[in-house]
Amino acid sequence: MEIPAGFTEQFLNWFRARTEAAWSMYQPWKFEDYVAAGVGGSDWQRGTRWVGGLSEEQIEQIERQWSLRFPPDYRLFLRVLHTIDRPRLGAFYNDDSPSHLVPCKRPSFYNWLVDKEALLGRFDWLVEGLQFDVEHSRLWLPGWGAKPSTLSAQKERVRALVAAAPRMIPVIEHRYLLADPCQSGNPVFSIYQSDIIDYGPDLRTYFLREFSRLLDIDEDRWRKEREANTQRARQEAYEAIPFWGEIYRDNNG
Repeated sequence: MEIPAGFTEQFLNWFRARTEAAWSMYQPWKFEDYVAAGVGGSDWQRGTRWVGGLSEEQIEQIERQWSLRFPPDYRLFLRVLHTIDRPRLGAFYNDDSPSHLVPCKRPSFYNWLVDKEALLGRFDWLVEGLQFDVEHSRLWLPGWGAKPSTLSAQKERVRALVAAAPRMIPVIEHRYLLADPCQSGNPVFSIYQSDIIDYGPDLRTYFLREFSRLLDIDEDRWRKEREANTQRARQEAYEAIPFWGEIYRDNNG
């Protein structure tokens, strides 16, 4: 199977064809499967399709609404694919009844036109996750300055630091694309509280890794893409990212 080179419209059309072909025959987990396994999670729906891209005018309107700029490669993704036509279905443990799983619907790729609440939640997730670790795991890094004496002041300091840091763009669930500098080839990270993991040095490698099973490609294929740049060079570049780099270094040091 020949994978189109680069992160181009041809690559994205190939990605569309491969994923839609897989979804057309997909056998998702049912709610009963999660209950039997005793785990939460979510899965694709059979027959899922891409909705098609956004116009330049729509993209610019979204950028103004969220006060950010999309890098060129992510803009291309939005113009060609944008999002899928149905949410992922699954199960999660309800806070009101932690011993019982309840059905849930979750967006996967975010619809920037209508998923305002979900996107707000993903931007807030970055702050709230760090605040949680400050409160419960005594997280406080040297670059954050002197630690305030009260928890409320510590949380406000974290919020201010995230607001001043390079923006992170939610791609799918808790996977984020670095938005600054606004250029193609920025890395994608999994960010869960203060746990920051490299999920790909660029969008292309990320898609090949995250969707390797759906695309029916050998993991060695995306590993070769990932290893095109040396691991050490990537790590040094990640550690140099303002604010996030210090957290990445603390987590991966």
